Amino acid sequence: MWDAALRHLTTAIATATNLLNPDLIVFGGHLAEAPESFIDHIRAGVLPPMRDVLRIERSSLGPGAGAIGASAAALDQFFYSGMSR
Repeated sequence: MWDAALRHLTTAIATATNLLNPDLIVFGGHLAEAPESFIDHIRAGVLPPMRDVLRIERSSLGPGAGAIGASAAALDQFFYSGMSR
């Protein structure tokens, strides 16, 4: 079951990479802790011309970065732009 999930996830990321042609992909949260084989599966699915220029990095902000960013956005909306005083 996990092998199928891994295969579908890496295929989806590789397909999005082939369509959008980014220079850099940054994995954050728990994906930043994924094994190197995960990155290798994605790189194998990317078309050869893009494989050489694509950089895949891991975020150094840790698994809680998404929650911290979401709470910061909510606080910004509440205190500075969303609420009338």
